[in-house]
Amino acid sequence: MPLFIALRLLFDRKFLTTVAVLGFTLGVFPLITISGILRGFQSKFIDTILRNSPHVVLTSEEKRETVRPIDALRSPKENRVHQVDHEVPDTRVVRLDRPSEMVHALTQKPGVTGAAQSVLGNALIVFSGREHPIDLRGIDPLAQDRVTPFEPILTEGSFRTFVAAHDSALIGAGIARDLGLHTGDTLSCVSSRGERMVLKVAGVFETAVNIIDKSRVYVHLRTGQSILGRGDAIDRIEVRLDAPDSADEQSARIEQAFGYKSESWRTINANFLGLFAQQNQIIGFVIAALLAVGGFGILSIQIMMVLQKRREIAILRSVGFTKRDVMFIVLAQGALISLAGALVGSLLGHLALETLAHTKVVAGETFLHTETWIIWESWVQYALAIAFASSVGLLSSALPAWQAARIEPVDVLRGQI
Repeated sequence: MPLFIALRLLFDRKFLTTVAVLGFTLGVFPLITISGILRGFQSKFIDTILRNSPHVVLTSEEKRETVRPIDALRSPKENRVHQVDHEVPDTRVVRLDRPSEMVHALTQKPGVTGAAQSVLGNALIVFSGREHPIDLRGIDPLAQDRVTPFEPILTEGSFRTFVAAHDSALIGAGIARDLGLHTGDTLSCVSSRGERMVLKVAGVFETAVNIIDKSRVYVHLRTGQSILGRGDAIDRIEVRLDAPDSADEQSARIEQAFGYKSESWRTINANFLGLFAQQNQIIGFVIAALLAVGGFGILSIQIMMVLQKRREIAILRSVGFTKRDVMFIVLAQGALISLAGALVGSLLGHLALETLAHTKVVAGETFLHTETWIIWESWVQYALAIAFASSVGLLSSALPAWQAARIEPVDVLRGQI
């Protein structure tokens, strides 16, 4: 019976009810749409990073404490003054010590699915009289494939061809488009030291990350060391995990075990992840403000209803309705209004996301290459939106419900209020 009365009162005030529902619709609709767009880009970014980048990177920077020669001259027991005219920088070649043994040890660790050593540096490729700066990566093809698989990203050529020929290269799709390169073409690779080597294109890869596709070239490890003049030095070891979420903990263990600087994919991409967190906070504040506006709309409408329906409330109390029943009627109205607004807003948000998912992106070059809007949808986002809106509706109706429950039938019938 109280629920029937709540529905009857809502239908009696169709215009005010529609306005209140519209207020929550305009709060939930942008919540679903904006969160779907932002979460879509964030999910695409993280998935792309985890697919095309190592989960942990072990570099040649030593984490053990080292003592500079000038510091060794200072004796803590002697009060001497030293003047340094000029300190010559360390000219030692930075390299990992016994990298092959480290790779073997890493692959034996639980949770590690692959580890590969590599060397990297800047170089130029020359093709048909045109030059293009590149990020040259010398790798062990089979080991690297277990860390960052190549087959899913190859758009031309064959990974087997690359493995078989030591003078072959895999080039990014952006480089191929800029220079007009195709599988089988021959190019020259020149380092800053003047080392030159002729390479044959074994394949073209596309990661959907523009900065990688327009700059990166993979060659065999020995080839990369020769071009860059590194001898047999190894710059870093890349690691892939079966649980990427454990990268921070695994990175700390690896750093402690080997004494070299280790970074997880979260640390490497901390700037982007921090930006995503700030975006989510800002959007949360905006959506909360929109829903708060809808909540104040319900509050004003409910207070108006209580003031206008004092006599009807008194009659209900006089025929046996308790204070709890009266509070339930008012709270039910707030819950029904917010629920209706949340359902309509969710439907409109779903339709908007479906439309955007098939809409081509008209923009310049972005970090991630995509032809349409990247959309994320889950029943969780709809459930949270409906629950949040319903909670705001109930809270907004709490004060009017308390006011309605305080109305005494005798005072109303006597005309005292």
